[in-house]
Amino acid sequence: MQDKFDFLIKNGDKFGLENKKFLEKLNVALDRKWQIFTINFSNIEINIKEATIISVVTSRVDGDEFVMQLADDEIRVNMQKHLEKVLATVNLKPDSGFDAQIFEQIKEKLLIFEVNKKVFVLSSINIVLNDDVYKFYDASVLFYMEDVELK
Repeated sequence: MQDKFDFLIKNGDKFGLENKKFLEKLNVALDRKWQIFTINFSNIEINIKEATIISVVTSRVDGDEFVMQLADDEIRVNMQKHLEKVLATVNLKPDSGFDAQIFEQIKEKLLIFEVNKKVFVLSSINIVLNDDVYKFYDASVLFYMEDVELK
């Protein structure tokens, strides 16, 4: 797989260039023998009465923080703390020794959150199990909403 991505990147392929960072992160996770869990947005409904839906310009991971660049602002969210808060709603901690199936039960809370009167919707979040502790690893933002009225 690495050879195919190297070929794509070498030849300036857009997919290869956009996913170079992802592949590098995946290789680190494989080298460290982490278990990676991806929680995605499928089968989630958002009941919105009214909102302005806006795309995030760019996003990146900076340690435990997920940084989203908006047109006129930068939002930083400590995703490890977010994970801990969501797990606390079901009386768990990242090192509680629970089964990863719990993420299906809490995925809506993991993928939809509010910061500074904006509601962010992630298309996915990646969590790794490292030394029996679940940790935030990566995320991908779908969009955010302003002036939101949820039903």
